Amino acid sequence: MERRTCLMGVLLICLVLMVLTENVQAVPSFARKYQTSCATCHEAFPRLNSVGVAFRNNGYRFTDDEIYIKDEPLELGDEAYKRLWPNSIWPSNMSGLPPISMRILSDFSSDIGGTKASRTKFDFPHEVELFAAGTLGDKLSYFAELEWEGGEMDAVATFTFNDLFGPENAFNMRVGTLQGCWAGVYTARDGDRFTKNHYLYGDWRIPYPTQFGAKSTKNTYRVRNDAPGVELNGFGRSWYYAVGIVEGDSNLSEKDFFAQVAYKIGGTGFDGSGADLGEEDELEVSAESWVDDSLTLSGFFNTGERLVNQTGVAADVRTDDFWRAGGGLIWKNGDLQLGGGYFFGENDNPYGTYSSASIDSKGWFVETSYFYKPWLIPTVRYETRDLDMPSTGVGSLGKDQKLAYIVPSLKILLRANVSLTLEGRFRVTDESRGSGATLSDGNMLWARLDFAF
Repeated sequence: MERRTCLMGVLLICLVLMVLTENVQAVPSFARKYQTSCATCHEAFPRLNSVGVAFRNNGYRFTDDEIYIKDEPLELGDEAYKRLWPNSIWPSNMSGLPPISMRILSDFSSDIGGTKASRTKFDFPHEVELFAAGTLGDKLSYFAELEWEGGEMDAVATFTFNDLFGPENAFNMRVGTLQGCWAGVYTARDGDRFTKNHYLYGDWRIPYPTQFGAKSTKNTYRVRNDAPGVELNGFGRSWYYAVGIVEGDSNLSEKDFFAQVAYKIGGTGFDGSGADLGEEDELEVSAESWVDDSLTLSGFFNTGERLVNQTGVAADVRTDDFWRAGGGLIWKNGDLQLGGGYFFGENDNPYGTYSSASIDSKGWFVETSYFYKPWLIPTVRYETRDLDMPSTGVGSLGKDQKLAYIVPSLKILLRANVSLTLEGRFRVTDESRGSGATLSDGNMLWARLDFAF
């Protein structure tokens, strides 16, 4: 009850702040700040277009940012104070209007192949997200999110320091909660997907047999996990890199490490070069904001360690060292987008005392999207995951667990900031659940309504 009361209080405060804000127009805070459409930075939200990617990379700023701002910031110190430093506080500014946005996701699902008595479900709302994001002067920016899902609340916050030293944009630092979609394939970031379903390559976990029981401490690692840490990144016209250290298992002192690189041929640069933002002080909204004829290649690597203890007995505690690597690409040509990726990795001891064998993992995916209309975008993805399981010691799981999905999806923009997604997920191959799993064959249908304002 206390949690529900707290959530309702936060929602009420944010709604009041938005009512008191001029020219709200039911769009996110950056659109209000620049008095421009969501299409300036998005192909179809939440996926960013090339302008939006550069805006994010630059710490939520455009080139010549000050001429486009319509919400005049509150100055925190005169510009002349820079010449007096360190005998003065370094000047900065903050948003004049509350930099608050909200996103509400509601789902209807149907298990079309299951044997459960309840095969349809309303999940209204499935998730509520509150965002605050903006700049603090010319080198510092922030992002914060409060998320409610399934009766639980979670919070993330990140600060970005641009141009710490060296050449322009070459060395930037992010400190705070690093979202998992930054640690995987740059060309298939989870937060930028069109589909309701997460990318399988970033979402799967090591499977556990039923005999591990309630005392099992499962290996919870997956690529898209959020974790607190520090990241160093840089970008130019055609290149991008990021390396970081994040918190792994809180029961261990060792940290996780990740690295990510990308290279782009053609189109708008990672730094925004080549983008047409319009003339004078008005941002130009392209009628085809998704068009960015280009080829982007990317790769990633990350490694870490997790605690494994299936029995609850201290003597049976083991650690599982893992690593993941992969690469991907996305090719954009007019209204058509084609992407794909391959990943592989290893867990050296995920089953502790039950089996000393390691598990090799691999998989791949291909995806295509087509902008039939600016508001109507069909997407189809085929994705696989293959695990070379130990043949003994893990019960019904057996060996060589394979899983493959086909995910057809149709995204409909009812408004620039309101979308309806109709989606299916069908298992083409499934050896992932063992012989005892009979509740569902995994074939599902969804309808998702997504508001952002």
